[in-house]
Amino acid sequence: TGNPDWVTDMNHLKGVKVAKYGNSTLSCGFFYAVESCLVSITAAYRDAVRGPVKNIYVTGHSLGGALAQVAYVDLVCGELGRDLGFMRGDAPSIFCYPISAPPICHGLESQHWLSLHANASNIRHYYNPRDLVHASPLVDGSKTKGMSFGNWVAGGAHPLTDPLHLGSEVALDCDEIFPNAHEPEFVWRGMNSGETQRSFWPTFKLDVIS
Repeated sequence: TGNPDWVTDMNHLKGVKVAKYGNSTLSCGFFYAVESCLVSITAAYRDAVRGPVKNIYVTGHSLGGALAQVAYVDLVCGELGRDLGFMRGDAPSIFCYPISAPPICHGLESQHWLSLHANASNIRHYYNPRDLVHASPLVDGSKTKGMSFGNWVAGGAHPLTDPLHLGSEVALDCDEIFPNAHEPEFVWRGMNSGETQRSFWPTFKLDVIS
């Protein structure tokens, strides 16, 4: 209970087997969040895109990056892609760029199935090296004042149940420790060799009624 974003975030360690993904196990918070708005995503895409496109890019930061990955999987091998006609030979190329995002799948078997059927070669993560939210063996947790994120940072992972990333992981040029390493300002700096750009994260007005 409580803030729905926090509920979604904190449910990342609880898995759910998804039949349409070969019974792969996904983090239930992220999966159910995307499932709850597939109809809206489909409608929004059809409203925004009136003709053929060559490429589709799905991206987001933090929780948004996790949701982007689940949406990408459904675009490539789920009902979202089927309903939008992306299972045909002339379908657009679909790419996913999660930023400072946690993993969405649990265990090596799920990682293998999703990597094969959801084309994980088109998933490219960007993260600051000391951002614990990224939850990867590549994250440096040595200067986080005792803070940790799951078993990865504590050392070692269970091959059947622990969250794992899909695709490639690209470390950014940033020495900030967590939690600053996760903040959008420092992600921007990491992407741009330390440059500060305060207007990078714009605010959009979206009328979800009409």
